Amino acid sequence: MIKLSEIKWIGFDVDGTLYPNSSEINDRIREEISKKILEKKPELENIESAKNYFEEEYKTLGSGSKILRKIGYDNPNKVMDFCQVNAEVTDLIEPNPKLAEIMLQLKNKYNLFLLSSSPERLTLKKLKKIGIGPEYFSITVYNDTPNCGSKSDGTAFDFTLRKINCPVENQIYIGDSLKKDILPAKKRGMKTIAVGSTIEEADISILNINELGRILL
Repeated sequence: MIKLSEIKWIGFDVDGTLYPNSSEINDRIREEISKKILEKKPELENIESAKNYFEEEYKTLGSGSKILRKIGYDNPNKVMDFCQVNAEVTDLIEPNPKLAEIMLQLKNKYNLFLLSSSPERLTLKKLKKIGIGPEYFSITVYNDTPNCGSKSDGTAFDFTLRKINCPVENQIYIGDSLKKDILPAKKRGMKTIAVGSTIEEADISILNINELGRILL
């Protein structure tokens, strides 16, 4: 149960949350990752083999960065940033004027923060395409923010919470991933809303981000 009277801050993931993921978006990103895999593992010979390698390794490791580190990249997060930027997925993101209106109303009622797994330049392009201004957020943390840590291991949440300086019980975090959003947020005592699917561990699950209005306003 979430008591809105106790909530002061609301945090948002971006990818898969403020806009829905699609197979085409994922395919473009994995295409770029596969190119990087092929650079380190030329014995795979072609992109299709590199994609198959990625899919098999992902079943075990669950992270593109972990796969890149395993095959020899010293800074896999930087390589992942390159892959995301090079994939050019913003043309696949649809404007969402209803969400933009909801976010403006939320901004006037709560403090909002952004905790994204994408680099700043790419995230800002995505927000612009959706119709959301970065000025909506009092605090923004991207995966290339210095010393921010990782969402996967929860250190990015710790980094962000130090900036917010508000009791975790007065915060909600909204995301689409069980491992990268819901579980690390709950572990730190935050309320959680899952977007895009039903996640039992979340306090609330919604299928569409536009449902936030009826829940939080």
